[in-house]
Amino acid sequence: MYTNRFSHFNSFWQSARVQSLLAALAALLAYGSWAAWSNHDFGMTAATKAFAAQGSFAFAATLTLTLIAASLYRRLGKTVTALAGAFGCCFVISATVPAGLHWFIGTPNIFQSILPGLIWGSVYLLSYLLFLHRTSRAS
Repeated sequence: MYTNRFSHFNSFWQSARVQSLLAALAALLAYGSWAAWSNHDFGMTAATKAFAAQGSFAFAATLTLTLIAASLYRRLGKTVTALAGAFGCCFVISATVPAGLHWFIGTPNIFQSILPGLIWGSVYLLSYLLFLHRTSRAS
């Protein structure tokens, strides 16, 4: 019987944990770089702080907000109202936590630093919650 010698390697890369970690690393680099670019006119220190704040939040948010949204959706009853409540709660977290981090470290251009992550993160969370809602209705 022939077995693919790369099957363990493939299953490793296809695991949810590895994919979540890779997505979190991509978010760190993408949103951290955007924040650094948004603040580069204020000097290297401001750009580096903005990269660290936005990148670390994007990393953590990618790993955790999906779990929070799904948990809230289930706990609130798997309805359209539950979907809106879970999204609203996660949106508030996505807006206030990075804004607070940037304010705390003195990032000059807070709104521009967090805007792409807030937009794309919201689109992602809403899409994910709509997927959960559709699959819960189908079963």
